[in-house]
Amino acid sequence: MSCDANRFVTWNINSLKVRLPHVLRYLDEKRPTLVALQELKCVTEQVPTEPFAERGYQILAFGQPTYNGVALIAPNEWQAQEVHRGIPGFADDAARLLAVEWRIPAQTRPLWTVSAYFPNGQAVGSEKFAYKLRWIEALTAWLAALDPQRQAIFVMGDANIAPEARDAHPSWPEESIHVSSAERAAWAELVAQGFTDAVRICHPEEVLYSWWDYRQGAFRRNIGLRIDHILVSAPLARCVIAAGVDREPRTWQRPSDHAPAWVEWLPPQIWQLNRRTRCNPSPRPDRTFSGRGRAALYRYGTSRPNRGCSGRAPHTRPHRPGHRESIGYRYRDPHRGSRRTRPATAS
Repeated sequence: MSCDANRFVTWNINSLKVRLPHVLRYLDEKRPTLVALQELKCVTEQVPTEPFAERGYQILAFGQPTYNGVALIAPNEWQAQEVHRGIPGFADDAARLLAVEWRIPAQTRPLWTVSAYFPNGQAVGSEKFAYKLRWIEALTAWLAALDPQRQAIFVMGDANIAPEARDAHPSWPEESIHVSSAERAAWAELVAQGFTDAVRICHPEEVLYSWWDYRQGAFRRNIGLRIDHILVSAPLARCVIAAGVDREPRTWQRPSDHAPAWVEWLPPQIWQLNRRTRCNPSPRPDRTFSGRGRAALYRYGTSRPNRGCSGRAPHTRPHRPGHRESIGYRYRDPHRGSRRTRPATAS
């Protein structure tokens, strides 16, 4: 991960009491910037804070006994300006949504993060299915009011919906729960408010799953669904540099039946200085540009493989004076105003 990039993760842990060691191990090994959790299955007061504080994180939670429960794990330096537990204006006893507006040091604009645990729906046509559709409709209306075309918003969580046919194993029954046309239409309406599926920015065609049943060796046979999603609002879509599903925690002892989905992104002001950040393989991924002042060490690509991202090669432009992001190994020294040619160094 680039030193300037943020890594956001969403993970349905299926009981915080059981999977707390997994969460702490993930924080230690991956060092994500923010983690959205679902299915805590405990009341808010039972959520521990000390293990996270020791690692430089704070945790905000919204829980209830036995079922549901959501949380956000964020750096201690971030300040929560506005917190919503549940969808504003929607009467619901279930702890399914936690939304926080953050003020982040060195950032000029606030950031909204949402951890959401969508209703399962049980079966198409049931009362629980109707509740699921009402819940999504209420969430869509509230998110639309936040103005995702202009605001920086992450919506992360277990949606209990596989949006497209490739997001469900071919053996999954058509028009059943998670893949019905009504659920997919409701999801499409939510996304249409100004969001983009972060994983599909980087993997437009690849078949990926984030949930596998515990039974019948489903994980070993890769019979699953992609129902854990990260949506980014319009101002953030171009800032995504990598995304995917981390299958490794699904192999740990007593794992959750979900795997974490993740996204790496650059803050907009960094993206403006480094425009080759989309999930496309760089033609020279081992090159860095060096200079003086603001021109010092802005990395184009990464020295490691492209973390599984695919897509067309990045757009290239002929060199123009003053445009450091242009292709070529010429740069303008911001102090002297002269153009020089300097060989790139391996990272």
